[in-house]
Amino acid sequence: VLKPTRNNKTLTVVITDLHRYYQEPIIIPPVPVDEGSAGVPSDHQGVLVIPLNNFCSQEKTKKTINTRPIMQSSLDSFGKQTVLEDWSFLCPEEGSTVLVQQFQDHCSSLVEEFFPLKTVQITSYDQPFFTERLRLLRRQRQREYRKAGRSEKYIKLKAAFTDMFEKEAHKYKEKVITEVTDGKRGSAYKALKKLGSGKNNDSNFEIPSHVEQNLSAEESAEVIADYFSSISQEFDPIDPSRFTPDLKEKLQVENERTPIIEEYQVYRKILAAKKPNSSVPGDLPKKVVASFAVELSQPVKIIFNEITSSAKYPRPWVIENQTPIPKVTPPTSEDDLRNISGTPFFSKLYESFLSDWLLPIVLPYLDPANCGGLKGSSISHYLIRLLHFIHSTADKSEPHATVMALVDLSKAFNRVDHLLVIQDLHDMKVPGWLLKILISYLTERSMIIKFRDATSTARSLPGSSPQGVFLGCFFFM
Repeated sequence: VLKPTRNNKTLTVVITDLHRYYQEPIIIPPVPVDEGSAGVPSDHQGVLVIPLNNFCSQEKTKKTINTRPIMQSSLDSFGKQTVLEDWSFLCPEEGSTVLVQQFQDHCSSLVEEFFPLKTVQITSYDQPFFTERLRLLRRQRQREYRKAGRSEKYIKLKAAFTDMFEKEAHKYKEKVITEVTDGKRGSAYKALKKLGSGKNNDSNFEIPSHVEQNLSAEESAEVIADYFSSISQEFDPIDPSRFTPDLKEKLQVENERTPIIEEYQVYRKILAAKKPNSSVPGDLPKKVVASFAVELSQPVKIIFNEITSSAKYPRPWVIENQTPIPKVTPPTSEDDLRNISGTPFFSKLYESFLSDWLLPIVLPYLDPANCGGLKGSSISHYLIRLLHFIHSTADKSEPHATVMALVDLSKAFNRVDHLLVIQDLHDMKVPGWLLKILISYLTERSMIIKFRDATSTARSLPGSSPQGVFLGCFFFM
């Protein structure tokens, strides 16, 4: 409410998280006394909040997408082929980059053979649980109605569609609730929002300056990529010649003993890992990974051990597929965006091994008051500590003032200096063989921005730390 409601004061407020669906509140005259009743008119102006006239009647839009249906019969055929594979074509002596490329090429050919790409049309009204089978039933029902009206066949098809729709909706609801309660979803709010009619429009935002310039999605992707890349360019690429003498000496040690990763360890990591719906080029469908964790453990073990022994991180795994999402709604400029990095699934799996090796060494050096970024530690813990401090201070017998300084690091993840990261880890007694892997991980990193259906060209990242993966948060801390 922007105008006074009593004299020159605004005493009426409207609290809602649905403000985008309403017009600006209107001030109306005070409520009069009922006719024939004693009393005086109210001295408070009224406030009228009117819904937008178009938010309930959003236009139905259609979109064509590519998808790979994972049918059980195709999954069985894929499994038979994978079980018989001995992976002898993988050549560790050619290096980790070639190994990853060989593995991805082979798996991609199998995916193309058993799970061919299909083009389907979806609408803005489709729910997340709307399966290909439901889509087929809907088409059959619509075709029968156009052909014969409300025929007996149409009534049967309609009943079958309704029954299947309700079952899929219930199954999806139970799945989301279970994942939220088990902590397997990053945002409970977004997950629960999907159960209602609300749409998550994080990927459909527009930036006013782009609209004014009439930029296409491709042009917007390039502008956003330039913006985030320019921040990273504030730092020089990691240069071993700038390391301190003691760090250089540590890195020159050869034939250090490195851990050997076993197949059962990879298998356990695959089972425990979150398998997101989104994927990056080279990733296998999550259902395939979950179904054949045992079979995939063998080639993945070979790749992981080659990375560890050679200290050479595969080049396909240092390309970040970034998705910009708004920090505020609606965003007014590129500065209101954060770039979330998508990295290959098996790269994130290897990072979990790096986590196992790094954390026991580094944890004693981290601030115990640090919250967030570590298992069992979140911003909620910090808020509880803060409130406890404020209230306990206020409860003291003698008056005390509580003064709080708030610091917000602008584009903090994008302003991580790779040289300082390695130097700090060296000071924390991280061994040379592990530092070499991390240096390779940070060398010649690049990013591609994915905005709507467009993709930018690649940009180098001499600075920054990827958001959304373990090492990204670890380097920032």
